[in-house]
Amino acid sequence: MLGALHRGTRMQGPSIAAVLCNPFGEEAARAHRMYRVLSEQLARAGIPALRFDFAGTGDSAGDVDAASVGGWVDDVICAVQEVTAKTKVKRIAVIGWRLGATLAARAAERVAVHQLVLVDPVLDGRAYVQELRAQHRAYLQAEMGPRVGTLSSDECLGVRLTPELCDGLAGCDVFATAPLSQ
Repeated sequence: MLGALHRGTRMQGPSIAAVLCNPFGEEAARAHRMYRVLSEQLARAGIPALRFDFAGTGDSAGDVDAASVGGWVDDVICAVQEVTAKTKVKRIAVIGWRLGATLAARAAERVAVHQLVLVDPVLDGRAYVQELRAQHRAYLQAEMGPRVGTLSSDECLGVRLTPELCDGLAGCDVFATAPLSQ
């Protein structure tokens, strides 16, 4: 995975660090600037922030064809462990938007997270996959008009959706996660 750690600028050591979890596909591209600005603002406030691309997405190594929801949950856990090791903090906040929020909630079941911020998480994975496909169809029809014939079911706004990834996404249900203990 490729990530960027924005270190806090205060003289005192930080008491908490943040891990930012990207959304998926086109939403990740649109969130890039927001996440960079948020990371910089957190760092100015003395909170180290790690933003990263999930394996097979963005600038991270790997092929999206091999990507899986379970692997991306593991990536969140790896990011939490990495920021803990690099900053020596004991408390971690994980912030996620859309699919990143859902992956953050799943990861929080398996790794110590002290604060969890979920912005518009994917609540129903099946509806999310249908939404991705509908957005792709609408884009193609807007660009190509009614000439759009049979749409590729494995493409979504420039991101390949393998059957395995679709199954994993369809299985995402933030309400199926275990309640978080205090």
